[in-house]
Amino acid sequence: MLIHGFLGSPDDWSAFETALQKIPHAPRTVRADLVEVARGLIAAGTARPTLPMLACALLGMLRRDSRLQGGFDVVGYSMGGRLALEWMVQGSDGARASADIRVLLASAHPGLEDASERVRRAQVDAHLSERLAGIDEAPTKSDRSSRISTLLADWYATPMFTPLTATRAFDGVLKRRREDLESGDAAKCWSAIVAGCSPGTNEPRWGTLQAAGDACLVVTGELDARYFAVVQRSAQLGVATRMMKDAGHALPIEQPDALACLTAAWAAQDGTQLAAQEMNIS
Repeated sequence: MLIHGFLGSPDDWSAFETALQKIPHAPRTVRADLVEVARGLIAAGTARPTLPMLACALLGMLRRDSRLQGGFDVVGYSMGGRLALEWMVQGSDGARASADIRVLLASAHPGLEDASERVRRAQVDAHLSERLAGIDEAPTKSDRSSRISTLLADWYATPMFTPLTATRAFDGVLKRRREDLESGDAAKCWSAIVAGCSPGTNEPRWGTLQAAGDACLVVTGELDARYFAVVQRSAQLGVATRMMKDAGHALPIEQPDALACLTAAWAAQDGTQLAAQEMNIS
């Protein structure tokens, strides 16, 4: 199960899937579409779906998919990883409903614990939500296009995307983002998602990650300085971790081949192969 990140789309996994298909006995894949999930929740009256709400709605959809009966593994990138981690939350009886699911967290943060940091992040995401809503409400096509260009320029100017913008794949990423935001209600859906799923307003899941243990693998690019602490702390909690060479934050796009090899080894639960893969990427 492949879950894309914020502003992303299922097509972000194309290069990863192409690489995965070349690996003998690699698992089949199914792509999630977070905009589609959010659209359903909004239509049902949920103006700002929280991360648990979005996770619950997506899991409900997946449980009805005949291809996923009997359990599945998840590769969740960034926000997609945070969403998948919600499936690992234990109930009051100490069990979790998703005992048949394992999660590879690719550049995903379990959440913020510091109160002041949570307040700052909530404010940042509230502003981002307003900007996305402004795209949906733009009075003219020209104004809409200008707002999209400005938002995307600001978003990808952040340091964690510097390695991504240096790749040949970035032009395609930017084209997809623009087309997605220009069509339909995608901007409105993303506005609702970022407002409701902000790390500043949702519960941190470090305890969930620790309790999940062997059911999780945390992967971060070695050039993603912002997420280096995630790998360090995850390792201290006893969770398996990997650092991927020559990669920043956008692992599925920057290093699709390396991520596909690691995913195939992890999904196959082959300790020898996984150990060898660790040597190649860390």
